[in-house]
Amino acid sequence: MATRPSNYFTRIADVPVHYDRLSSRDYGTRGVSTRFYATTEAERKLDQCFFELWDLCPYGKAEVITSAGTWVNKRSYHGKGRAFDLDGIFWSDRTFVTLWDGHQRGDRRFYFGVEAILRKHFGTVLNYLYDAAHRDHFHLDDGTSVGFKSVDSRVLFLQGALVHVFGISVGSSGIDGKYGRDTKSALQQALSHLSITGNISNRSVWLQFLTGIANTAFGSGSISRREIAIVKPTSRQEFSQHESIEFEITGDSNIQTITIVSDESETVAQRESSSKWSARDAQSLKFGEKTFRIRGFDKNNRLLAESLVDIILRRSSAEDYTPPEGVVKFLGDIRYGLDKATQMSAPFVDCKIMLELEGGQFYFDSEMTVTIDGSPKAPEIDPCCGLTETLLRYPNSIGQKQYINSEDVPYIALPDNYGELGIFLGDIVAVIYDEQIEFAIFANVSRCSNKLVSGSIALLQSLLGNNDFPSDISTTGITEDVVYIIFPGSGNNTPQSPEAIRYKGRLLLKQLGGQLPGDDLVPETIRREYSDVFKQLSGQSLEKLEENIINQTLREVVLKEQETLPESLTPEITLESLANDIDILARTIYGEARGESDQGKEAVAWSVINRVNYAQARGGYWWGNTIRDVCLKPWQYSCWNRNNPNRPVILNVTASNSVFARCLKIAEDVIARRISTPVDDATHYYADYISPPFWVRSGTFVIKIGVHLFYKDVP
Repeated sequence: MATRPSNYFTRIADVPVHYDRLSSRDYGTRGVSTRFYATTEAERKLDQCFFELWDLCPYGKAEVITSAGTWVNKRSYHGKGRAFDLDGIFWSDRTFVTLWDGHQRGDRRFYFGVEAILRKHFGTVLNYLYDAAHRDHFHLDDGTSVGFKSVDSRVLFLQGALVHVFGISVGSSGIDGKYGRDTKSALQQALSHLSITGNISNRSVWLQFLTGIANTAFGSGSISRREIAIVKPTSRQEFSQHESIEFEITGDSNIQTITIVSDESETVAQRESSSKWSARDAQSLKFGEKTFRIRGFDKNNRLLAESLVDIILRRSSAEDYTPPEGVVKFLGDIRYGLDKATQMSAPFVDCKIMLELEGGQFYFDSEMTVTIDGSPKAPEIDPCCGLTETLLRYPNSIGQKQYINSEDVPYIALPDNYGELGIFLGDIVAVIYDEQIEFAIFANVSRCSNKLVSGSIALLQSLLGNNDFPSDISTTGITEDVVYIIFPGSGNNTPQSPEAIRYKGRLLLKQLGGQLPGDDLVPETIRREYSDVFKQLSGQSLEKLEENIINQTLREVVLKEQETLPESLTPEITLESLANDIDILARTIYGEARGESDQGKEAVAWSVINRVNYAQARGGYWWGNTIRDVCLKPWQYSCWNRNNPNRPVILNVTASNSVFARCLKIAEDVIARRISTPVDDATHYYADYISPPFWVRSGTFVIKIGVHLFYKDVP
């Protein structure tokens, strides 16, 4: 895996850099100070880049830069310490947030001005046009040289700048990433406007052009801020979901244009007098809390004023919702239960509707982006963001075989706040789109905080068909009308084969009242492979037969797929030989914190005790309710993972080792409560030399001891 650079920084171009992804609520704020690990050369380039931005931007030097991170432990330019993800820039009188100003159309002119400066210093810059994963940040790395090539990311930027900075059309097809005749013609107009001659494939011409884009986007001179006020609607005013929202805005005479932007729409306000403006927002599809950004611009399209207002969209029932036409035939009786379902304030932002059905299943209508995670080819398909790992794993396998392969298995990735719904890894999902249905398993967390649902390559191929599947996999997706029905508790955190997923999904959907083509409940491949099981069960009722097939046959399908460790890798000391709770806890401390101070060792021990206390207070919990169960739960305390090189070390260490002897004493004292907790009720922690895990966003930070950061209230 990747080696973390020893070099780190906390400032760029003399401005503090903060991390704003501890939770989904932190995005768009000024974040918190932390260390960003990168090579010294990457840090130097970032300094040069942002110093130039301070020089050209009319707001001057910023107060804070926010980032989603630099180094992460994966094979990519992030793993090499040569990449940086930019979320936002905060000046005293201007806030720039990539999601708001780019994807959500807040101030795309300014957005592409910033990107132009980034591209003068980094060969690779990925923006919201590139794919859904980059809607909420700029990715920069120096893996390619600075200059223009007719590749997707650079053509998309060029077209975006021509349209949003210069106001020049790039043809009827719009911004499509194709360097065709219309784009070349628009480029020549922009070059002529800037009095630049030559071809942008020449590096010096490209750099001149980038400077021209920035100067045009930013204008010249400093900008004095103006006042803008929102009279209507009032903060957190409630509206029904399909009710139009009236706006009344006041601003001074220097403001020439006012735009009203949300994550779904953009409206230009009408001027009624020198200081009064009004607008009406179109009907909205999504419900829940909604933020509008009201921005005033001068005659040169420079931002003069900005205000935010939050309103709440409610719906009294789901009766106004109509399922997509291509979905209805599979719903059967489910359709008639939608108006009795409980409507939820959708925790996933890009979700049209979200319902909890009477049986506890979840129904939501959303979009789908592609996830390639788990594929051995992921780093080749998407060198920037492709991961070979997934959260759901085959527990008895090693290497790449332990992960769920996006190319082979239909799975979904949900936003990281899925825990709010009581959904677990391994749960079965029915996915319906355009008269196609596929069954999937919940196997991973999507990249975009609480915004997007993603589908594996295998799932999208099944829904779209191989003939419609584009060659550029990383840009694949479905923009609307994908219906998901999730069956909580149906998977028990267990990976399954595609055949088993489809079979169990068919049963679950039929039991819920759905309709499926074909009446054969049991696929012929399973009948042939497990003929002995069917002979044993042939005299039982259909319900009993289904129950036994799920509980026996499917379990065998899963077990056949898992690879166990070779005997040669089994340590001499087995888990069964471990004597008692003190011994297991001491070995956990030794494996997790033997290089830490006594307090660091005590903190790890107390994280185990806190998990035990949490589980016992609730009559049990998924991580176990004894010290032994908590420590040995797969993929929790990593030193016990079968493929972890630490495991044979902790199994074979004895009390003759002075450090382990100390761990034994600490374990005994913690269990006997002779040592009080230094970490409050913390149940989770991670080391500061890795990127924060997904669960950090939903937990509460407690304390940092040594290299470990401890959290409580993690779902």
